[in-house]
Amino acid sequence: MSLPRPPLPALEPESERFWRACREGRLEISRCRACGWYVHPPRPVCPRCHLAEQAGLRLTTNLVGCAPDDVRIGMPVRVRFEPVSDEIALPLFEPDPTAATSPPPPIPRPVAPAIRPSDAERLERRAIISGVGQSQIGRRLLRTDLDLTCEAALRAIADAGLTPADIDGLACYPGPMGAGAPGFAGPGTPEVQDALGLQLGWHGSGGEGPAQVAPVMLSALAVAAGLCRHVLVYRTVTEATAQGAGGRVGIGAGSRAVSGFAQWVIPFGAMSAANWLALHAVRHMHEFGTKREHMGEIALAGRAHAALNPAAIYREPLT
Repeated sequence: MSLPRPPLPALEPESERFWRACREGRLEISRCRACGWYVHPPRPVCPRCHLAEQAGLRLTTNLVGCAPDDVRIGMPVRVRFEPVSDEIALPLFEPDPTAATSPPPPIPRPVAPAIRPSDAERLERRAIISGVGQSQIGRRLLRTDLDLTCEAALRAIADAGLTPADIDGLACYPGPMGAGAPGFAGPGTPEVQDALGLQLGWHGSGGEGPAQVAPVMLSALAVAAGLCRHVLVYRTVTEATAQGAGGRVGIGAGSRAVSGFAQWVIPFGAMSAANWLALHAVRHMHEFGTKREHMGEIALAGRAHAALNPAAIYREPLT
């Protein structure tokens, strides 16, 4: 049985020239007229001479005609095009047997010094995590995301020695996402505020930032800035219940076309953060000699630490 074709990229003003050129058999990369820097994905400004320096041109695609274990960074490749519609072709790459040698490895760019505020007392030191709470955990509990959120919230508030009347801030990740991924986002802050009867001075949510850590950081800043005093931060996932009847829905599933960031990764089968982060992991292994065993230690430690939680589902040690 053949696998379903991922959604195609949308033809947007900044990207349609690239996709149409691929359909005509050309790999056309935008180039800055001022400094000659190649820019991909296409952007309205050059990141080298207007925003920030870009280490080199990279694009997400598929390497075909080569066993996965034979792939290595720096191997010579050549482009070929796979038509997927009357207007679009996907650029794929295959090993180039005519290339004499591999190019030399790129020289690592210097790491810019971290920008730190001049304030002697960091904002994050003006806030603490005073309580934690957790709802029932399990597969297909047949409870709503709002029900589970309220259960965890009330436990966290009590653990902090507070009452709902003390809560004047609310934050979550990732916030409303529509119907694209049922059970992934959980209830929005207005729903939780109404369910718990909270009187808020500040609230926030969003998908940007370091995932679940982002609302914690935003809440600490809100407290430090005096916008609120006690913030309830939550993350709720009910995918097993919400998607139990039809299986898990991947990013872009059911869409005819994907736009924005997704159009540069989804058409090539890179459907989740696992794929995107793997690119960075392989690069780290290449530049610093990191082994798969080193990566495995992270998973082993995570399972061992999680097993200390009496409510953990997976408790058997990994090897």
